[in-house]
Amino acid sequence: MPSVKSPSVPVWWLFVIVVMSFRYMHYITVNETPEKTDGPGILTLALLKALPAMLCCKCRDLGSYGHYLCVAFICCLMGDIFLCFEDVFGGNYFMAGLLSFFAGHVLLLQAFKNAGGSSYPVGIGILLLVILGAVLTPIEQKLYAEGDMVLVVGVAAYGAVIALMSWKAFALFFDTHGKIFWPVVGSVIFMASDMILAWNKFIVPVENASMLIMGTYYAALICLCYSTNEVQKYALLNELATSSSGDAGSPNIDFTGSVNTKSKTS
Repeated sequence: MPSVKSPSVPVWWLFVIVVMSFRYMHYITVNETPEKTDGPGILTLALLKALPAMLCCKCRDLGSYGHYLCVAFICCLMGDIFLCFEDVFGGNYFMAGLLSFFAGHVLLLQAFKNAGGSSYPVGIGILLLVILGAVLTPIEQKLYAEGDMVLVVGVAAYGAVIALMSWKAFALFFDTHGKIFWPVVGSVIFMASDMILAWNKFIVPVENASMLIMGTYYAALICLCYSTNEVQKYALLNELATSSSGDAGSPNIDFTGSVNTKSKTS
């Protein structure tokens, strides 16, 4: 019974990402006024914030899906740094961060599409549109009243791309008959994190906003990083099914470990 081990992001590496995520959240809990941070403190804050996204780049070795996610995580890493600088210095760093995350979501959208999410589930699309509209409408009205047309367009475009990214994650789930699940979890949590951030920044302060925003954001990164395992195993399953379609052996995949080929004649 030949066995093929599917490459994956090891669980211990995900644990390291979790630890570093908690390290940053502890840092911002102790240092509640980032505006007072200066010198090496700013660099420490930025590096701690961006480190989990940097660690997620280990998925780069897991096929084209991993490559897309790796570049998306690098965009998120840059967005983390820009938003950190915006907290400390103010200025136009928010738009730079928004553009970085926008690029990251475009890459995630393309990754989900390439992995097999080719359909357009109408019901899910309508639901995401309703949720997005409920959150963005008051934000857009406030920004328009303030005359900030750059942010009006930027926030609307960002909301649209993250909704599309989540939509494609659901498409990937349905098109693979539920075998690729974690992109849905990651994308929905990512969407929730950004909604909390936008509401806190533009409408009213949210209690424990930093912990909620960063906790959900890091959880989304971990889910997306882990999803490379599912995508890799699903691709291997399809490859084995194709190669053995005319043989006596039939491929059997364990989504927690390795792929086996069992003989029909044994």
